[in-house]
This record gives sequence, structure tokens and C-alpha cells, in this order.
Amino acid sequence: MKNVKIAEKELYIIAIPMIITLALVMIPQDFLHPLPTFVQYLLGSPILAASIAAIVLNKVLPGGR
Repeated sequence: MKNVKIAEKELYIIAIPMIITLALVMIPQDFLHPLPTFVQYLLGSPILAASIAAIVLNKVLPGGR
């Protein structure tokens, strides 16, 4: 594992979902109540939102290799 090089794409794929997870944990629950049910489910689960973000970033960001 010491010789594994992490490119810029992989750093973004790791960092952005982590930031999303931390941000969603900090959002008060009162903020989510006026939102539509689907958005409440999406934002109510930080792991779900981070997983979706990681998948989308993996597909959208150009490959570095």
C-alpha cells in the first residue's frame, strides 16, 4: 500500500463525499421538514448522499491515467 499513488481524481472522489457527510450531519432536522419527502430521505442519510456523490463523481470526472 505504500507504493499506491492517488491521483487528483481519486482525491476528489474521496474528499467531496466526506465533506458532504460532515455537512449533512451538521444540518438541523428542522431544516429538512419543509422539503419534499424524496429530498428528506436523500439528505436525511449522510451515507446515502455521500455514496451517490462518489458514484456520480467517479463517472463525471475525467480519468487521470
